[in-house]
Amino acid sequence: MKPLAPLILLAAGLAAAPGLAQETPEAWVSRLAAVSKKPVELEQGMTMTYRGTERVGEGELLFLDAEHFAIRMAVTITWPDQDQKVHTLRRTLGDGAKQWNEVTNLDTGEGMVQDLPFAQVKAFAKGDVFQGRVHPAQQLLALLDYTGEQTVELSEDSVELVAEVSEQGKSKMVPLLGGVVPKKIVVVLDRETGFPRSWKIQRFTGETVLGYTFTKVRFPEADKIDRKRFVFVPTGKVEPVVSGADADGAEDDQDNQGRTDG
Repeated sequence: MKPLAPLILLAAGLAAAPGLAQETPEAWVSRLAAVSKKPVELEQGMTMTYRGTERVGEGELLFLDAEHFAIRMAVTITWPDQDQKVHTLRRTLGDGAKQWNEVTNLDTGEGMVQDLPFAQVKAFAKGDVFQGRVHPAQQLLALLDYTGEQTVELSEDSVELVAEVSEQGKSKMVPLLGGVVPKKIVVVLDRETGFPRSWKIQRFTGETVLGYTFTKVRFPEADKIDRKRFVFVPTGKVEPVVSGADADGAEDDQDNQGRTDG
């Protein structure tokens, strides 16, 4: 059974050092890698064009480590050709032993929940581009692993990194993008911290297929994060996903509840 779709600071010397080294794509990817190891709390937005639908989400993320995290995102799914919408709430939470995935249809109040041991999560994620990562910087690094030529442009407080998706990356990202073949990834990093402000995957026409924005980013000290925030409590009336069920199909069923075909 597959899991439900879940929905940097450089060393002081380099961060302060002027010159070309800091302006190369490799230097900024190194800063991104450094900040990907930090606990982080933020607000995030998501847009996606997927299987004839438009998805827009807003939510929050708290990441302590690979087994302690809490993600909450309200997602509105629109079928433009039929002028219909479904409103969902998606949560992914790691409590130290299991990953909990919850999808609730806010229009009907019904939902489903699934809990998986982390060993099972890792096994399912082996073929995925993110490989089970939930930290935004780690996810972005996973995407950049499948790119070739990169260019960088600096502004006063941000850095834009543009990377062409490699041939391997195109085949790897197609499942993530609902069958769309990607062309390039456009990343904006905060110049002071190296943390992403946004990233988007574009198709060959230049349209954005999938994009994320990150705001109100802060890096809390690990020992000051309340562990109670990683205890799963159901949002409302939910049904467990039956072991062995097609979780992706079940999630699509939740998305379609409240939609009437006409």
